[in-house]
Amino acid sequence: MRALVEWLILLALAVVIFRGFALEGYMVSTGSMAPCLLGYHNRVTCPACHLEFACGAAPPDDAFQGAEVRGDASVGIASTADSQAHVACPNCGQTGIPLGSFSRTEGDQLLVHKNAFAWRERLRGQGPRRWEVAVFRSPEDATTPYVKRVVGLPGEQLELKDGDVYVDGRLARKPLATQLGIRIPVTLHDFQPDDDDPDWRPRWSSVARNSNWTSDGSRFLLKASGATAPSTAGRSPETASLDWIEYRHWQRAGGIHRSSVELSAWPEGVEPPNPLLSSLEYDAEPQRLTCFGALPHRSWRRWDEMTDDEEFRRAVRRLYVRSHVAPLTNTLEYNHSHSDEESYPVRDLMLELELEWKAGTGLFVMEMTDGANVFYAEFDFGRDQVRITADGVDKPLRTAPLPPKLRRRPVILIMSTFDRQILLACDDAPICEPFRYEESEDSQAALQRPVSFGGAGLDAAVNHVGLFRDVYYTPARDRPTQQFQLGADEFFMLGDNSAVSVDSRHWTNPGLRRELLIGRPLVVHLPSRPARFQIGNRTRTIRVPDFSRIRYIQ
Repeated sequence: MRALVEWLILLALAVVIFRGFALEGYMVSTGSMAPCLLGYHNRVTCPACHLEFACGAAPPDDAFQGAEVRGDASVGIASTADSQAHVACPNCGQTGIPLGSFSRTEGDQLLVHKNAFAWRERLRGQGPRRWEVAVFRSPEDATTPYVKRVVGLPGEQLELKDGDVYVDGRLARKPLATQLGIRIPVTLHDFQPDDDDPDWRPRWSSVARNSNWTSDGSRFLLKASGATAPSTAGRSPETASLDWIEYRHWQRAGGIHRSSVELSAWPEGVEPPNPLLSSLEYDAEPQRLTCFGALPHRSWRRWDEMTDDEEFRRAVRRLYVRSHVAPLTNTLEYNHSHSDEESYPVRDLMLELELEWKAGTGLFVMEMTDGANVFYAEFDFGRDQVRITADGVDKPLRTAPLPPKLRRRPVILIMSTFDRQILLACDDAPICEPFRYEESEDSQAALQRPVSFGGAGLDAAVNHVGLFRDVYYTPARDRPTQQFQLGADEFFMLGDNSAVSVDSRHWTNPGLRRELLIGRPLVVHLPSRPARFQIGNRTRTIRVPDFSRIRYIQ
């Protein structure tokens, strides 16, 4: 008995010492780092496309007791006790999904290396790196741990402009590993709605009328033979001859964008739209028919049936389609309450797909635009070469050998325009040096059809197509300037969920002192999810392991 007691005492002492000096677990309570790190949330399954996604939930009353990481004040997060709360699917836009039918899930549990920064400082003379995730004590309440991303280093001047971070006047660009850890899904083609909603249309579709592309569910197949009638608009002669699959950001319902079409006159005998009851508006001076948000299918059909005026009916039909192709914005459905959030257009995107080459010596191309420039990633199977090109530029911007594994097995290809750099990767490994370019005044335009992929002379299959966006760092409303000067031993911290994160932008002193750093989170460990079981007439909820959420933190 004495030996057992001594062993338990020594084990307890070892755990205390280990936690105090090496590793310690923390739990994320709120959603300031979503979707990289999740606080209390609901695991929601879309009834239309069947995507499971996280939607922020208010923590329980005792969530901040003890050593738990928090990151914001749950701004915009509705209480899960509100059975009337509804959310929209971030993938297909299905609205009216009730939160009350989904149980609340605890936040991610982090395993934090408490000496990571100190050891690196001693061995390499380098502390926290830019874009690393760090746990630290709040500068305004040292008893409360926070988790954010390190964005500014000691002595630097930071500026937030158009959603990007500038350091000492120069744009701070993210490497590939950070982009993969920080990216936010816009659409995942593997999850296609199976409902018959007339207001939904596929976001990816072929441009040519006689296309060699065929769709097999979420899979696209290309045949080398056959005649096509490709679109040449806005493309160079070499890329215009390809057979293209184009993305358009189709929005099922709602939105705050405005769309318009030409209409010479309002039809006789039809009552003009009431601005209080209808999203339609007609202005006779510029002869424009305008719609606010996405025009519902039922509204289009109602206006169409009111008259035999063919010009008006064609105009409403064009307006219906145009109003549903919405600009990409920084809206994040994890927050599911956007009443207080300001919407900003985003242009930093990432296209990811799996390419399976089968035969042929033709060309496969990924195309992306930032609103002003159009860039191409050309995979030339005839020349065994990869090229980054741009419209209006004669010579390739970057060249590299074609990765040999492209001919052996399916590979994941990535093309990114994050932070005004064109980055190509194959199976998460860069293919060539990124091409960096300067901002253009025209690149501020909202993007509606930002990416495409095409091919010719190949038998190939494209699977697992996904479009992602970068974090858009929103300005702090309570500060007259978005420029921040750091002291000699201070860091600038930002949350990935910028719209609701309380971070350096909002603190009285934006710089985080070095002594407040706790450590670097390594992995999400011991995650759980709720599971329900019934005993007689009673239903119980228990926590069960959720191994799908275990991951390394980038």
